[in-house]
This record gives sequence, C-alpha cells and structure tokens, in this order.
Amino acid sequence: MIMKSIVELLKNTFLFNGVDEKEIKSILKRYQYSIAHHNPNDIIRFRGDHINEIYVILEGFLVTEMLNNSGEIAKLERLETGEVLATAFIFGNHRQMPMDVLAKEEVTLFILDKENLVELLTENKIIMNNFIADISNRTQYFTKQIWDNFNNKTIAEKLNYYIKLQKNNTNVITLSNSVKELAEKFQVTRPSLSRIISKYIKNNILEKIGRNKYKILSQNYFQ
Repeated sequence: MIMKSIVELLKNTFLFNGVDEKEIKSILKRYQYSIAHHNPNDIIRFRGDHINEIYVILEGFLVTEMLNNSGEIAKLERLETGEVLATAFIFGNHRQMPMDVLAKEEVTLFILDKENLVELLTENKIIMNNFIADISNRTQYFTKQIWDNFNNKTIAEKLNYYIKLQKNNTNVITLSNSVKELAEKFQVTRPSLSRIISKYIKNNILEKIGRNKYKILSQNYFQ
C-alpha cells in the first residue's frame, strides 16, 4: 500500500483525528509501522496472546468474542473502520488479549508497536489525547455493558430497553441484529428471546411487517 493511501486512511481514524496530512506523512517517515491484511473469518488474535502493539483499522471491521463457561460464544464488541484495537491492553502488568479477535470481512490494519507508540504519544499531544480518550470511552462502554447485562434484567426488560432505543416517529423498528445475534448481545438463548417476541406479537404489542422489522402497536409498553 503506497504512503498516499495510508495517509488518506489514517486521516479518518480516531487515533489520528485532528492531525493534518503533512504531519501524518512525517510520522510515517520517522516511525516504524507495519500494514497487515486479513481475509473474512481470519482470527487476528487469540485470547491470551501477548500484546505489544496497537491495531488501527484502516478498512473493514472486526469483532471480539469470548467463550464462556457453558461453551457458548459471547460477542463482546464490533470495531469499525477508523477504530483502534488494544489501546487498553498494551500497558499494564498483564499485557494479554482477553478475547479472540476475528475479521468479519477483508480487513487492513495499521500496526504500531509499544516502543514507537510511546515515542509518538510523547511527541504529539493530539494523538496522545485521542489515545487517552479511546481508553476512557472503552472503559465507559464496558462498564455500561456489564451493568446492562448483569443487573438482573429479565429478557423482556432487555428487549424493551433495546426497542425503546430503536423507536422512531413512524413506530417501526428494525432489529439491526438477527434474533440469534440479538440473543448473543443479551447473553440469553435464542429460543427464550424468540418466545418473548412471539408473545409480544400474540398480545398485539408488536406486529411483524418484514424481515427483522416490526411495527409498535402499543406505544405505552415501551415508555
């Protein structure tokens, strides 16, 4: 990949947000980095792998997964183009990947090792602030996720909260995830979630009008 393409892609990433093109070019000349390409379903890192670098997603997207004690796969996070992987894991006493990382489509990664990263953060305050903001955002995200998943909400309560967030003025919601993916997000079984949705349809709370698309018949139910 030629430098011009890398610069254009880096400009649109979270880590390099606010850094001008001239400075990015200078950084690429002064710091050692690597570019990695992965195919769909490639496992980029396994849980337990030692981490000594960060990964900036230039193209494509990744998902992080973890195998729970019952043998089921829990999907933790989806990382889109422009986001950074491993900012929270590269420092600390135990620099290990806590989950598996998979490519879900063709992915291009910009990789910077810890030594070069530390020098870059020391030199560039914009990138340093972006890096710290990324760690902070992820901490807040996972704290909220833990709270939402483990505060004893029933399946119906989790579904109600999800629908409340998806509502629009036309009273039509589209489940952006399939029932299977939504069940994984809620960390419940697919049949259990399907039963709740079927019950809502039977009780005229929801009406199915298309693939993963529902009309809200009872607005008060999702206040």
